[in-house]
Amino acid sequence: MGIYSCYTDDDFRKWLRKTSDDEQANDFIDELEKTGGEASLHNLAPYITSKFGRFTSDQTLKRIFGQERTGFSFEEILDQKKILLVKMGRGRVGTVVSSLLATQLLLRLKLAAMKRGELAADQRKDFFLYIVMRSVLFQAIV
Repeated sequence: MGIYSCYTDDDFRKWLRKTSDDEQANDFIDELEKTGGEASLHNLAPYITSKFGRFTSDQTLKRIFGQERTGFSFEEILDQKKILLVKMGRGRVGTVVSSLLATQLLLRLKLAAMKRGELAADQRKDFFLYIVMRSVLFQAIV
């Protein structure tokens, strides 16, 4: 969850700039430190970091969003015709976070599907995506 430290810790930003080869991360830090006046980092940081509170204080969410790597490969799921079942219970994390998780999963699947465009058409295997959104259907009926 280094994004939080980007806004709150000068030493972390300096360390990140020295150790990172990622041009986008360095540009982000440069732009962050250029802010001034009403939009200064000192004024913006509390507002922006307050949005991360839910993800940094809840241990379950911190383990999900704070991972450096995913425990499974979306490319492997598509290429090897595996089945991915996800139960998005809203009771534990709430509707907003559950929707965010579902969106992230779909984006990762889309990225993996788009990456397959690099393969020749005869090397790609068909895959099917079925989404059951029971709670949305129930809400639409009621």
